[in-house]
Amino acid sequence: MKDTYQRVYARIWDEPWQEDTRTLALYLLTCRHRRTEGLYKLTLETAAGDLRWPLAKVRRNFRLLLSDGMVKYDENARVVWIVNALDGARPNGHQATHAVKALRLLPATPLLAEFAAASESSAPRIHEALQSDFPEAFANPLTEAA
Repeated sequence: MKDTYQRVYARIWDEPWQEDTRTLALYLLTCRHRRTEGLYKLTLETAAGDLRWPLAKVRRNFRLLLSDGMVKYDENARVVWIVNALDGARPNGHQATHAVKALRLLPATPLLAEFAAASESSAPRIHEALQSDFPEAFANPLTEAA
């Protein structure tokens, strides 16, 4: 397995979470399934297995991270998005191309449109690459209906 580096900010210790919630947050930020761009496929069952926790414990703590806005989750596609993953991660052209290639492998998810919108200010190169590779993520249903 390839070792990867993921940035974790020290402010995670300032979050008002219980230890189990913080552990799950650290897992989501650093697990082997995570992508730098923060949008990746992950089942809660996989997280439970990796952490050696009962699934109910993962679900309970995951709900807290969802309600705090740290992550969003598409249960149908089983895709997680770490909402602020792109903040401070200014990928170069090669990294942006690699990120978009990885996004092509994800199942269809409405999180892609939210991710695309967020990338405009935090990762312009990814945003630009997404516009050409995923035009559906930028479709505006209000203007298409007119």
